[in-house]
Amino acid sequence: MPAQSNKACPAEVPSAPNREEAKKKFRVYKNDPIAIALRTASARLSHPKGVALLDLPAAQGGPREFDGTQILAMVAAIAKRNDLPSESEVQECQRQYPQFSTSYAQYGDLIRLVNDELDSFRKFAESLKQSQ
Repeated sequence: MPAQSNKACPAEVPSAPNREEAKKKFRVYKNDPIAIALRTASARLSHPKGVALLDLPAAQGGPREFDGTQILAMVAAIAKRNDLPSESEVQECQRQYPQFSTSYAQYGDLIRLVNDELDSFRKFAESLKQSQ
């Protein structure tokens, strides 16, 4: 049995990724109030003065403006908090456990969705920085 080389592969017995755990992580990410606010803010067409209004819940300080640097810090915090494996880690699991290749491919798709959205938030933040 190959040694666990990353956080995507099972620690002991070769197996598919835990579907319920993957779904839970994805739900947690999708319901993250800061990610929700970033989705809404990045969809708006106009961001005067290089800032965006994020409609955060009261528990996160309520609605207020943030610049690109602040948004980049938020995106980094979201990524760290969700602690998902990298796409390359999932691909390594596919190679180590080809009998579960399809399951790991689906897991990789979820991770790619999150990574693509985080990348879009980063691009949004960079565009705000450039418009200051």
